[in-house]
Amino acid sequence: MRRLCVVDTNVVVSGLVSRAEGAPPQRILSAMLAAELGFALSVELLAEYRGVLMRPGITALHGLGDAEVDEILQRLALEAVEVDPEPIAVPDGVEPGDEHVARLVLALPACVLVTGDHALAAAMAGAYEVCTAAEAQRLIVSA
Repeated sequence: MRRLCVVDTNVVVSGLVSRAEGAPPQRILSAMLAAELGFALSVELLAEYRGVLMRPGITALHGLGDAEVDEILQRLALEAVEVDPEPIAVPDGVEPGDEHVARLVLALPACVLVTGDHALAAAMAGAYEVCTAAEAQRLIVSA
C-alpha cells in the first residue's frame, strides 16, 4: 500500500505556475492528477488551493480562468482521500494559517507532508515525515 501525502498549497501552486519543464512541483501535481501519488485532502485545504490559485498575481502567472482552475481542483478531489480532521491542538510553531494542514497531517498516521514552507516543515518535523516536492518524487508510482 502506498503512503498518503498531504500536499501543501505552495507545492500545488508552484506546480501550476512553474515554467521549468519537469520541475519537482510540476511532477507532484501531475502525479496527483494521474493517481500516481496517494494524497489526502480536506474541504478546507481544497478551498485554500482555490483561493490562492485565484489571487490576481497567481492568475497572471498561470493564465487560467475560473472554470479551468475548478476543473483541475475537481480532478484532484476525485483522486484524493477525503479527510475531515478533528479540531485538535497542533504542534508549537505552526502558524495560524497552516493549522488546517497540520490537523490533516495529524489525522493520518504515517503520512508525508510535502511542503516548501520552511516554518511549517520545522514545526511538523520530528513526529511526522516532512519533505520537499523534490524529495517527494520518490513516492510517485506509475499507474
